[in-house]
Amino acid sequence: MPTVIPPIDPLGLPAAAALLKALSLLTFTLHLVAMNVTVGGLMMALVYGRCREGHPGALFAARMRALLPSAMALTITLGVAPLLFVQVLYGQAFYTSSVLMAWSWLLVIPALCVAYLGLYLAYLRPSWIGDRSQALAWFSVALTLLVAAIFANNMTLMLQPGLWAPLYATSAYGIALNLGDPMLPARYLHTVLAAPVVAGLVGALMGRRFRSPDAEWAVWAWRTGVRWFHVGAGLLMLSGVWYLLSLPPRVGSQFLGASAHDTGVLTLGIVLGVVALAVAKRSAWLATVLTGLGVGCMVVARHRVREYMLYPHVNAAGIPVHADSVWAIAFAVTLALGAAAVAWLVYRALRCSGSTEGAAPD
Repeated sequence: MPTVIPPIDPLGLPAAAALLKALSLLTFTLHLVAMNVTVGGLMMALVYGRCREGHPGALFAARMRALLPSAMALTITLGVAPLLFVQVLYGQAFYTSSVLMAWSWLLVIPALCVAYLGLYLAYLRPSWIGDRSQALAWFSVALTLLVAAIFANNMTLMLQPGLWAPLYATSAYGIALNLGDPMLPARYLHTVLAAPVVAGLVGALMGRRFRSPDAEWAVWAWRTGVRWFHVGAGLLMLSGVWYLLSLPPRVGSQFLGASAHDTGVLTLGIVLGVVALAVAKRSAWLATVLTGLGVGCMVVARHRVREYMLYPHVNAAGIPVHADSVWAIAFAVTLALGAAAVAWLVYRALRCSGSTEGAAPD
């Protein structure tokens, strides 16, 4: 069956493709960091939430829980921009895959809303639900992981133009999935395993934050966070190897020497991760910065995979540009104000002493 590609949007691009790609990479990196804090923080809060009263883990879980509703809100907010950039740049592929799996794709927003509500009730209004808060938190974790699986399915299906027509011919009712793609489980696992890595750094930084009022607890939190970071990073690297091997040979070879640029980006990301592992016990802040830069490298590598997989069927560089300077200025101003607001909120959160109970009073 021939490969069928939808026509280019006649409206074209609102700005140069290179600028839109750069903004897509930046906003997706920020979204990934927030998402990993949320999912990894949930994991840590649930693991240590079972500790008895008086154990350092109980206070650790309470302080981690206090971050989660805000982290979830930030994850959802920061996820809007990169999704819009993907739609603008690769709409021919993204909308096609979304229609093919329409029913599962439509579950994303309801699942996120219910997961956020679960976190709010479990950690900010626990008295409303009594002893069911732990079960509700686990339910929120399950929904969050389900959303990640749906996204992984869509983002891999959009990379397979040759499958679109056969899948539509098999079923035109929006129930198609990409379960036979070897990239799907590797990509999903690689995404999920990044969560305990970033959350481990948050735990280590939390230990530094509360060093003055509670030195003994701070040491425990720091060591626990670093342990999660080390173990999670090791598993993440193994899953990264699996993901690389799951790519089609013509794409995977680009990161193994065929393309100096792509090989360099991947190598830099690995080196930054290894150095972060080496310095984590000495400086959690430096490890955090290095990890953030490493995440950025991996986002660039993932973007290159998408372009290789879609070429020559979908090529953002070939879409005509119909720029509008007024809207471009409005976007730049809005972006600057939004970034300033988020930076101020993060600053205030870091200065806040936090709740030792992990929940706001009713």
